[in-house]
Amino acid sequence: GSKESHDPPTVSRWLRAKSLHSIMNEDKMNEMIV
Repeated sequence: GSKESHDPPTVSRWLRAKSLHSIMNEDKMNEMIV
């Protein structure tokens, strides 16, 4: 529990990268469909 509250920047960075990755995957799928 202490580690999570001690390192918020890493978590936010990971979430940002994860969301970016999912957005890129969605764009690729949309391109394939269109």
